[in-house]
Amino acid sequence: MSWWRKDKKPRRPRRESVERLEIPADVWEKCEACGHTDLREKFVRNLNVCPACDYHRRIRAQEYVSILLDEGSAKEVEADLRSTDPLGFPEYPQRLKKASAAAGCGDAMLAASGTLGDMPVHLGVMDFAFMAARWGPWSVRRSPGSDSGHSSESIRW
Repeated sequence: MSWWRKDKKPRRPRRESVERLEIPADVWEKCEACGHTDLREKFVRNLNVCPACDYHRRIRAQEYVSILLDEGSAKEVEADLRSTDPLGFPEYPQRLKKASAAAGCGDAMLAASGTLGDMPVHLGVMDFAFMAARWGPWSVRRSPGSDSGHSSESIRW
């Protein structure tokens, strides 16, 4: 008897024929410090610095080298060197394999040469993603101040 109360009709969606618009998950970025959510494009354009609070987000070594050096001039130096276990620590080879797989690189140090404002430079950039940027035996050799002689060119320090 609908005289005392109103009969409820079943709900229907407003748009039956139109599909719901889906926004991809990788379009938005959220700042770890202040929680500001913005387009990923804005974070990339701002070199991974939050536009709201100026929090500097962590970036990978290869990305940092591409930011610093002139376009197309960056070249990795001694890329074939990989971390080893010279002292024979237990379970260390497994940790190295796991870190290499997770970080996508073989050592914590990325050595690169290129030009910065048409001036030749050598860079040594630590990558925190590889075992928290720990110094291995090859990291010392790859560092720009070492005596390994990265290039035949004479560069003033």
